[in-house]
Amino acid sequence: MYPFRQGLTYAREQWYVAAWSSEVTRTPLARTLLDAPVVLYRTASGSPVAMHGMCLHRRFPLGLGKLNGDNIVCGYHGFTYNEHGSCVGIPSQDRIPANFQLRSYPLIEKWQWIWIWMGDPANADPALIPDHAALRLDSEGWFPAVGDLQQLGARYQLLNENVLDLTHVSFIHEGNIGSPEVATTPVEVSQQNGSVRVARYLPKAPPPPVYAGMMGIPGAADREIVTEYYPPALLVSGSEFFEPVAQPRSSSYGAFRVLHAPTPETSRSTHYFWAFSRTFGADDDALTQRFRVFLQEVLDQDKRAIEAQEQAIPEDANSLDDRSAASDVGALKGRHLLEELMQRELVTR
Repeated sequence: MYPFRQGLTYAREQWYVAAWSSEVTRTPLARTLLDAPVVLYRTASGSPVAMHGMCLHRRFPLGLGKLNGDNIVCGYHGFTYNEHGSCVGIPSQDRIPANFQLRSYPLIEKWQWIWIWMGDPANADPALIPDHAALRLDSEGWFPAVGDLQQLGARYQLLNENVLDLTHVSFIHEGNIGSPEVATTPVEVSQQNGSVRVARYLPKAPPPPVYAGMMGIPGAADREIVTEYYPPALLVSGSEFFEPVAQPRSSSYGAFRVLHAPTPETSRSTHYFWAFSRTFGADDDALTQRFRVFLQEVLDQDKRAIEAQEQAIPEDANSLDDRSAASDVGALKGRHLLEELMQRELVTR
């Protein structure tokens, strides 16, 4: 699947965000993840459940079924499955064949997200979920907030590379967060423990007015712009602003991070979960809402650009003759890390 090497599509032995915690209730929720139909719900005790989303009998969507205790009942012919995916009831007969078993998926609920493991359940190590302290979701002095879920009519890797190469900020986001300095500033790229960090340092640059207003920045400031990528599909991007004085850095006006979790739906569509965290304006609900609305405007601009890219990719494209520039180094490192994950899975199958 473009832009990966031929034969590569998804890394399945990984955790992905499947849903917001608030989405998974006592009403079945149907969702397609990595081309697989999945149904999610909660048991009476509140534990989240995920299993294959089609009834074994006639492939009726279980998302259209209903719960009976902790079991889910198919809305077509009444086949009933427990929270482990085992068929426990067939209205027309007493005997239940041993192979009437739906695949169930391991889930982990952390912060406001429900993470799903789409590979071999035996390999579902919770420690492989990125550290929430590093994500600024569980760190002292940081104030996280729920963003949204929007459907992206494009493959997930286009969003990965959009966030890893923020050169586009000067153009796609001209008029709100864009400034020429972002595109012309060289990037510094580092790699550690399977993740990629891309940074730009802008000395004495005028901050975008919206950030200046939220953080009370009176004039030019030193700015650090950072994206961190945790393959296969989680990115954290944002900025910190400092008083423009000699090194070492002086006090910070404030910092924010936007979390992007592009979970593949199909080869050409994505569930785009996003959240944000900041160090300023603690307990200011009005500021949280203002920031959320502003970020939605920015991410909508990205969505339009990425969907335009997707429309330009041929349906059967395995590879295209693209060109790259110096600013692509972070995006290319991220792509290669993800390809390595997928390639290792092919070797071990």
